[in-house]
Amino acid sequence: MGSVKQSKKTRSGRESSSDSESGNDETVVRDSDLVQHLMRRYFERSIHTENIAALPPKVRRRLKALRFLQKDFVDIEAKFYSEVHELECKYAKLYKPIFEKRAEIVNGHYEPTDAECHTPWHDDTEEEELAKAVQNAAITDKEQNDQNKTEEPPMDPNVKGIPDFWYTIFKN
Repeated sequence: MGSVKQSKKTRSGRESSSDSESGNDETVVRDSDLVQHLMRRYFERSIHTENIAALPPKVRRRLKALRFLQKDFVDIEAKFYSEVHELECKYAKLYKPIFEKRAEIVNGHYEPTDAECHTPWHDDTEEEELAKAVQNAAITDKEQNDQNKTEEPPMDPNVKGIPDFWYTIFKN
């Protein structure tokens, strides 16, 4: 059995087709038809035409008003997402060199300088104290879990990059 295809004239005078009866929701929508497409899809799923016809005239009138309000909402939402997209594109350009440099460091293609390693908002003594605390805790835990734990091989001091960087990030 073939699919029923509806063709409707849009406000811009172009024809747009809907494959909703065939179950094919993958229709291509032009930018100018986006709002109309969203409105049609929203109301096709929520209130069917035959149900609307059975309602009293005052209720149908209210539904038309709600459709108009929904159109205003969708217009504003479309503008919002358009502006969000523009911002994301703008900041993606700013992030790109940072991501590229991070990839070079993680993969071992670039060794950062001392100036690049200095973080003014971070106290190095805090990190050293934390490392000592972890080591002391590990010594006491090692005594308790000595039978259960297997020793990991020491890491090569000349290792390139940061081994298992992304695995560790996602695991944590």
